[in-house]
Amino acid sequence: MIYILTSLYYLLTDKRKYSISKVLFLVLLFSSISAYLVGRQPSFSIDVTFYVLFNSVLLFILFYSFKNYSNITVFNDTDVIESRLNNIERITIIIGILTFAVNAYIFYNVYSLLLVQSFSVQEYKNEGGAADIFSQYVPSYVISLSNLFSPIGYFSLTLHFYYLIKRRIGKSILHLILSFLIILSSLLALSRSTLILYVLVYFIMFFFIYPLINKNTRKKIILIISGFIFLITSIFITISETRFSERYTKNSLNEAIIDHEKQPMLYSIFDYFSQWVENGPIIMENHEPQDNFWGLYNSSGLAVQIQKIIYGSHKVNADRNARIFKMLGYQASSFHGNIARLVYDFGFFGTFLFILLYAFIIKKNRPRNGILKFRTLLFLPVILPFCVLFFTGNALSSLQLNIAIIFSIIIFLYIKD
Repeated sequence: MIYILTSLYYLLTDKRKYSISKVLFLVLLFSSISAYLVGRQPSFSIDVTFYVLFNSVLLFILFYSFKNYSNITVFNDTDVIESRLNNIERITIIIGILTFAVNAYIFYNVYSLLLVQSFSVQEYKNEGGAADIFSQYVPSYVISLSNLFSPIGYFSLTLHFYYLIKRRIGKSILHLILSFLIILSSLLALSRSTLILYVLVYFIMFFFIYPLINKNTRKKIILIISGFIFLITSIFITISETRFSERYTKNSLNEAIIDHEKQPMLYSIFDYFSQWVENGPIIMENHEPQDNFWGLYNSSGLAVQIQKIIYGSHKVNADRNARIFKMLGYQASSFHGNIARLVYDFGFFGTFLFILLYAFIIKKNRPRNGILKFRTLLFLPVILPFCVLFFTGNALSSLQLNIAIIFSIIIFLYIKD
């Protein structure tokens, strides 16, 4: 109820149009209502109420930091050197096309096997089956290169909107397709999270720059995107049906409005968006100071990868899984929300400081006086994931997002005027 009241308060008091903050609070409202539909509301106690309030305050700070990302009236790209931007774009297109071809080839074969039920999603994702299937189609080093270069999809997403504003539809569509590298790299592991991430980030950015898009262009792009969204939704449902047809049990003890036996697909979708509401306070209540990861696992996929290079993948994975299971037990594979998982990185006070720092970064890149600059457009795709996936774990634990952030910083330093 606290999350619902927080969301409604902002939505009813903020009069800005085309506001990123509004969309984030709408997602929070949807997630909170979903918790009631599937019985995911947290138990009522003083401790749990404190954790819910802690979550609510930090999410409010995080979402409210986007308050000036609204009512854009002018686009000004004089903050970059156009010739250097063109150089980076050429490299992006060449690498992007090659990486896209490899990812699409692997995904086509994996998805074909999934449709004929040649393997189970559980076995493929959690029991090492993916590596065996990949090895049938490409050498292992190709997968490594794909993981390295797929994050340029985030930059392509920036260029897609850049050319959409410039009314260069051909280039805009090309970079839209290349931005699907964000999705493809995740679908190789049949993960649904990046599908949700892409749809939410795309919708927010499109909504944000909507006032700058020509009316005729709006109609064309909405039609094209509708087709892509239909395709993405179909893939999401296929993966969900395959996964939950194998096994599905109701995890919460609370009364649910939607029956998980009669409507398993609908239940799983709402549960996907809302299980953090119930699970977050549980692990926050069990947290001990000695549990802190200090960002090595929950907040940096890149740090994990570096550890794997130094100590070996098997050892790092085994140590990580053992530590997480020891701390979280049966909750280890559940969604807890980014705030609850940050607590296991930095403790409660450290998490508060982390959110303040993240909010500062968001404000630092904000548009001023309704003027959108390329810098804001460049960093939005890598800043938004941590916010829009507030209901899962910590999006910053993604290696590809970490690489995308590094790419964005390097690109900005190269092209800035």
